[in-house]
Amino acid sequence: ALPLVYYATKFKEQLLLWTLILGCVLSSILSVTRASWLAMIILTLGYILYHSIFVRQYIRLSKFVIILASVIFGATGMSQFGLTEFNLRDRFTSVLSQETTYYSVIDEETGEEVVIELDELDRNAENLIIRKEADVNGLSRVDGYNKALTLIGEYLFTGIGLAGYENRVGEGYNSNNIFLAVAVAGGIISLALFVTFLYIILKQSILIYKLNPQFSTIIIGSLGAILITGMFNDNFLMGFVWLILGITAKIPEIIWEESSISEPIK
Repeated sequence: ALPLVYYATKFKEQLLLWTLILGCVLSSILSVTRASWLAMIILTLGYILYHSIFVRQYIRLSKFVIILASVIFGATGMSQFGLTEFNLRDRFTSVLSQETTYYSVIDEETGEEVVIELDELDRNAENLIIRKEADVNGLSRVDGYNKALTLIGEYLFTGIGLAGYENRVGEGYNSNNIFLAVAVAGGIISLALFVTFLYIILKQSILIYKLNPQFSTIIIGSLGAILITGMFNDNFLMGFVWLILGITAKIPEIIWEESSISEPIK
């Protein structure tokens, strides 16, 4: 969406695309998908640096950055209007610290520690206890990685099928990594094919850069979003992943076809 809105010339297109970006940021915040926060931050900064270094249209870029910052600030503000039951700052810092903050007070009658929900939290309370513990999600991911590697070692070439991980580890559990998921399901041959598929798409995006830098950056950004979030989630069977991969795989063919049609016949 960032390249599309950056190059959009019509006001209606810009409005719709900025609304889309606002919705993406807001839904990402509300659903507490920290992997998507990380992907958005890395790809947005990368896209801004790309335009700063290579495109150098600084006036246009500055307007783009100001509007983007306003959209993100607006989404962040909207998320705090009683729409979430978590502390946005704590969840954001937990991306780096891998710690979760818990708030509690000592009950005067029983003397026991009682956990306080964020919507009932009074930060000025005298008996407030703030405790940081290792993030449960982080620990489960490490455990998922280790179990996936064990299964890959046992079934190196054959894999154990798409539902094999849950059958072995337990319902609701997964490898928490898209590459590990492929290797667990189909072995190293399937992993090699999957990596080759991603490489071909990336290579084609580089080849079409001179013809259409806009769509070249769209492909690179889309792959980046899938791979960054895929480092922390097993999204191999999620429909949107293959929808994005299918679209990005088709874009270079369309660009080359249009380019060949526009060239004069010699």
